[in-house]
Amino acid sequence: MIIWRNLLETTNEDLEKFFVKQGYNTRDSEFDRIYVNGDNHLENLKLEENKWKVVLIEEEFKRLMFDVRDV
Repeated sequence: MIIWRNLLETTNEDLEKFFVKQGYNTRDSEFDRIYVNGDNHLENLKLEENKWKVVLIEEEFKRLMFDVRDV
């Protein structure tokens, strides 16, 4: 799941309300990973070694963009 929000207009509380309204829960297995832009207060569960369920899009992008080990 990817959630992109306008950070100037959407607060962390709005994000939490959206999750409740949609019936989403970070503990559910419906989504393996949840990508969110900006900071958030969503509960983050470690799925497997070094993989978290809630991932910040910006951090993941930087990691993938500059990871040249396999190139």
